[in-house]
Amino acid sequence: MKKIIVLFILILPLTLWAQKQEFAIVDRVIDGDTIVLLDSSQTRVRFIGVDTPETKHPRKPIEFYGLESSAYTTKQLSSQKILLVFFFPAITPILKRAGV
Repeated sequence: MKKIIVLFILILPLTLWAQKQEFAIVDRVIDGDTIVLLDSSQTRVRFIGVDTPETKHPRKPIEFYGLESSAYTTKQLSSQKILLVFFFPAITPILKRAGV
């Protein structure tokens, strides 16, 4: 319960400054910090402030804990309804789980 309250307190001010918000469904996880949305254009979303080890880079080997971070993101977000919060239209949206 304390984690949810702390997360809410940290995210609430950010959502008040947001220019746009919309709900979306996660179609699939690319790796620990990238997802694809279930929409007509298969929009890719990179998480701001999250840097996980590479698992899908074409010129790099799989990095330590890369598979674990991908598995964690998959477990947490696959087929979940999420809230995208846009601060500036030209910048990748910040992601937070819906209902948190």
